[in-house]
Amino acid sequence: MTNNKSTKRALSASIMSMILCIVLLIGATFAWFTDSVSSGTNVIKAGNLDVKLEYSKDGTNWTNADGATDLFDSSAKWEPGHVEVVYLKVSNAGDLALKYKLGVNVLNTVIGKTADGKDIDLSEFLKFGIAEPNTAYADRPTALAAVTDSAASVSQGYTSEEKTLTAGASSNMIAMVVYMPEDVSNDANHNGTDVPSIEMGVKLAATQDTVESDSFGNDYDQNASFPATSDAEAIEQGFSARIGKEYYKNVSDAIADVENNDTITLITDIEESITVPEGRTVSLDLGGHTLTAGDENSPTITNNGNITSLTNGTIKATLKGAYTGANKDSGAVYNTGKIDTVNVDVQADQGAALRNDGTIGEIVGGSYMGHPDKYNGGDAIDTKGLLNEGTIGLISAGHFQGAKYAVKNSGAIKSITGGTFDSPYIDESGYCNVTSVNGLDEVWFGNAPTSISGGTWYCLDTNATLKPAIGSTFTYSKGDLCQMTSKKIYSNGKWVSSEQGAEYYYYTVTPK
Repeated sequence: MTNNKSTKRALSASIMSMILCIVLLIGATFAWFTDSVSSGTNVIKAGNLDVKLEYSKDGTNWTNADGATDLFDSSAKWEPGHVEVVYLKVSNAGDLALKYKLGVNVLNTVIGKTADGKDIDLSEFLKFGIAEPNTAYADRPTALAAVTDSAASVSQGYTSEEKTLTAGASSNMIAMVVYMPEDVSNDANHNGTDVPSIEMGVKLAATQDTVESDSFGNDYDQNASFPATSDAEAIEQGFSARIGKEYYKNVSDAIADVENNDTITLITDIEESITVPEGRTVSLDLGGHTLTAGDENSPTITNNGNITSLTNGTIKATLKGAYTGANKDSGAVYNTGKIDTVNVDVQADQGAALRNDGTIGEIVGGSYMGHPDKYNGGDAIDTKGLLNEGTIGLISAGHFQGAKYAVKNSGAIKSITGGTFDSPYIDESGYCNVTSVNGLDEVWFGNAPTSISGGTWYCLDTNATLKPAIGSTFTYSKGDLCQMTSKKIYSNGKWVSSEQGAEYYYYTVTPK
């Protein structure tokens, strides 16, 4: 009996011990024999791509070229035989291997005039070449001999072959020799007033080279691309304009980035409707290219701000709106702000080539053509070279032509000293015959200019007795036959051939 009780007590104690152990283990973590090894601190650091361009006049003393404007003597008077040399050196100032290209471009051009009025583009008369001498050239003949065989016109620009530099390395010395050949004629001799000039820029573009490696090799940057170093490369990469050496996909992006009256230069023909906003000042150099409206229902250029100069190219409208209402008098170039000088070729579709509701300082050249094919009766032929509802200080040159009248002026034009005013696309009995400025028929409509001291107007009429009187003495003479309207009649809104049709002539009116 006693043993039985003892056994029961022992069994109960064992059970309680097991229960207690289970309770103690609830929520606890089973531990294993362990050990650990920790690495030291691992540093992950970005590589530094840093390229430096330096220049020297003597091949010994070097100066950082970033932003430099004195690579060449800006006070030099270039003439046949003049030679200048600048030495360049490219250095890898970073800790990554790089590849680079060097580019030379004309950034801005001022066209001069010869004594007989011909244009002078200095970049067409200057030549330059690139060489890699061991030391600076001792004299002019040595410098010329080094580049004569490879020299090209400055206007063509230059882009070097792709070259590489490891971290800390520098290129060989590069010599850029610019000269005016001795055989340049008086075609580059300016008239003393209209002085030609150019601004040249040197651009260095670099990107990473296939030297450093990752876990899979050194080819991860084999497709790294270069920033454009020339206009030709920029065009290939889809750019259409630049400010200095900075390229932009479109003109609107460049306008948004303008500072301190920067010059925006077109580098190719483009289709884009652009607006210069109020408060923005810019110069627009079309670079000899054509800017065509990208929006068929808007002007090609709308200026609500300030354009210092609008020059050197062609502007085309694609306006397809209604004949009446706002579109009737829209301009391919529409100014509500201020333009200091204008010298471009503008082709309107409907409405006016140039419409001014603001202020224009001077029209110094160019052509402003209303579309010649807009005949449909009434206001449908309301195309003009110039529609002015603002103020124009001076028209000193330019060709103004419309299918209804060359100029419609309800604003103020203070002075005309030159230019050609032409309206050849109408018949003598059509809607255009009502146009007059004190008797100057079929060319001008509206307010007379304050003064006229030059210029030529062509009057399309069979009546050779018409003679304008605008406070000056004029010569008036019958000119060439107008081929468009010779032996034709105007019927159902268009010219049709007719053996009985009249022959129409230009009549030249020239103030003395």
